[in-house]
Amino acid sequence: QEKYLSIIHGEAQRLNRLIDNVLNTAKIEKGIKEYHLHETDLTEVLKASIGIMEYQLEINGFTLQTNLYNERLIVNIDADAIQDMIINLISNSIKYSSEVKEIQIESGYFDEEKVFLKIIDKGIGILSEDVDRLLKPFEKTEKKQYYNQSTGLGLAIVKHIVDGHNAKILFKGEANKGTEVTVIFNRGTDEKSINN
Repeated sequence: QEKYLSIIHGEAQRLNRLIDNVLNTAKIEKGIKEYHLHETDLTEVLKASIGIMEYQLEINGFTLQTNLYNERLIVNIDADAIQDMIINLISNSIKYSSEVKEIQIESGYFDEEKVFLKIIDKGIGILSEDVDRLLKPFEKTEKKQYYNQSTGLGLAIVKHIVDGHNAKILFKGEANKGTEVTVIFNRGTDEKSINN
């Protein structure tokens, strides 16, 4: 019973994330997507996001390694939006991996004024020449074996969330060897609301 309940719960979460992505895309296109930024511990948001994705990682046979900063990483963020961003990035790593099912997540200080989170996989690799295209809604990888696994919304939503936080996202990929995604946040103290 516990096994079947876990499956039902995990699939319900997956479908809910798909619906949320569609709704978020609609808000973005209408220009009414709003982010409320507050001082938040990024480490806790990462841990919560990983917990949500445990089921998907397990059923897809993934090994997850974490190297999270062992103290609080305080940044001004919309915690729900950043959680959505992290989940979308982990989901992409799951979708676009093949034989080597390994994901690594790191966080820490980028410098005195910035903190970072990083997600590394051993999948098909996002090439630099494809990044701009894949950050647009409904754009997907052209590799046939992966094409139908995605709605093409995840990375576009990720980009909007990053922009809405005045953050920066970097992609480093190599064909069939994996992708390294780094998101860099400015540390700040003023609470604010950003409407995009």
